[in-house]
Amino acid sequence: MEDDFAGKKHQGCVTEDEGHGRREARSYHMVRPTEAWLSQHPEWRGLKTVGMVYGERRVGEGEATGEARYFISSLGPRVGEFADAVRNHWATESNLHRFPDVGFRRDENRSRKDHTAENPARVRRLSASLLTKAGAELGVTCERKMAGWADDFLLEVAGPALA
Repeated sequence: MEDDFAGKKHQGCVTEDEGHGRREARSYHMVRPTEAWLSQHPEWRGLKTVGMVYGERRVGEGEATGEARYFISSLGPRVGEFADAVRNHWATESNLHRFPDVGFRRDENRSRKDHTAENPARVRRLSASLLTKAGAELGVTCERKMAGWADDFLLEVAGPALA
């Protein structure tokens, strides 16, 4: 990237997002590894491209921070497809972890001995599944509390699973 990929065939694109008081710009770059390099790395059979994402983020009027991430891929050299795959991966990760972390305050659990961490995790996953199936319209945190306060609401959420 420092020499603008001089002598390397590559594809690149830039995306910009703005919201929640921050601006983010990401530049995506993809190159194909050479046959000589691939022949030295048989463990990466099927590798077609190497990708890099350089993201720069600015919160409010603060100083910009940047980060480079690297990816190996079996995708062809279509940088738009690569950009979508990277963005979708992180959206999925965020959704998977935000639900238990925020809705169930998972990070506040300090259980460490024997099965004391595993058992509440199972109850959280079951609860999250039931709330999701019920269509949690008010937000997970609110509906989790409502289920603890009102037996009618608890039966509405958990009833189909108990039947």
